[in-house]
Amino acid sequence: MLKRKIKRWLRGQIQQRRARQQSAGFTLLELLISLLIGSIIVVAMLSLVLEITSNDRKDAARTEVQRDMQLAMNYIAQDLREAVFVYDGRCLGPTAVGTLADPANFCPGLMNHLPDGWNADLSVATDRGTGRFTPLLALWKPEDLPQSVLEACEAAARDTSGVDSSATLIALINDKGVPCISRRSYTLIVYGLDTRNPGNIWKGRARLSRYRLSQFSESADLSSANPANPGWVNPKETTTSRFLQWPYIADEDTGAITNAQTTRPGGAPEVLVDFVDNGRPTPRVPAPTAPGCAAPSVPTFPYTNASAPFPAGAAIPGFFACVRGGTVGAVGDEQTVNQEVQLTLVGNVDGRGGFPLNRPDNDIPTPYNIQGRVFPLQTRVMTRGILDKGSGED
Repeated sequence: MLKRKIKRWLRGQIQQRRARQQSAGFTLLELLISLLIGSIIVVAMLSLVLEITSNDRKDAARTEVQRDMQLAMNYIAQDLREAVFVYDGRCLGPTAVGTLADPANFCPGLMNHLPDGWNADLSVATDRGTGRFTPLLALWKPEDLPQSVLEACEAAARDTSGVDSSATLIALINDKGVPCISRRSYTLIVYGLDTRNPGNIWKGRARLSRYRLSQFSESADLSSANPANPGWVNPKETTTSRFLQWPYIADEDTGAITNAQTTRPGGAPEVLVDFVDNGRPTPRVPAPTAPGCAAPSVPTFPYTNASAPFPAGAAIPGFFACVRGGTVGAVGDEQTVNQEVQLTLVGNVDGRGGFPLNRPDNDIPTPYNIQGRVFPLQTRVMTRGILDKGSGED
């Protein structure tokens, strides 16, 4: 009897415990507190992940832009090493320097003899606003003739059908101006800042573009009377002609110089690298530092002489150079030594992943993120040309 009561009591205890376990749970307040704590933890973790991802994107963008700037700098430096003449800012712009009466110190203003529409002066608000291709470095270098032209020279050399076995080759050289013997000709290279509408391809504030004016194109028609590219003039047409005076050619007997360019060249510059800083808008905070060149070097921007102040309100470009030696007005050693060029190139990641681009509208100042500028790159290059060189002694 007692055992039966004990078993009944134990069974009742077990059933009550099972009933309590089945009905056990959290109160509504406990659930809300748990959800709040969990949400805070999740939000904090997501914020951390997003911040890490954003920083990674920005670091990757900076690294890629800086790498592209370095590759572009190497490319330009290679052109300079092969150059025989480099223009400084006084002869690069649209204003002629000197007079025809003093040919040794005359340059006609290079931009007056390049394709139309390039006469943009970034010290002028209207020019800054429209967006242009602005030349900031120009040089002459020798290049091999195109393969099609070389093949024509070889074919002319093998032609023995005429009375004079070399008549065809002589006609090609004398009448068409083809340098079949040297197999090389001079090419004008112009680097500039391109701030035109980038469209859907280029996304940065500005691009560094390269224009090339060679004597012949790959598809040159040597059967025509003048197969050279329009606007090209041989800068060493005569022994007394100078690169500085191009496209004016000096007469070997009288020394008088005349413009040999009958038409301005065509063509368009090709983009070398995107995401170059264009110095816009102005004014901005902090104020940019004007480019300076240690004397006797002369900057390629702005188009001015070495002692003139930087134009007030001018947008400082992300690319410019300092040129020393062999330019207008140079005397003594500065006239005869190889030219030395110091390049400066500044990238800007605005428009790349993680960096929104606030594109300026004409000359209206817009927010400018100084953090978008990458570390400036600089290098010095000495040209290797031997033309017009001497001892520098009187």
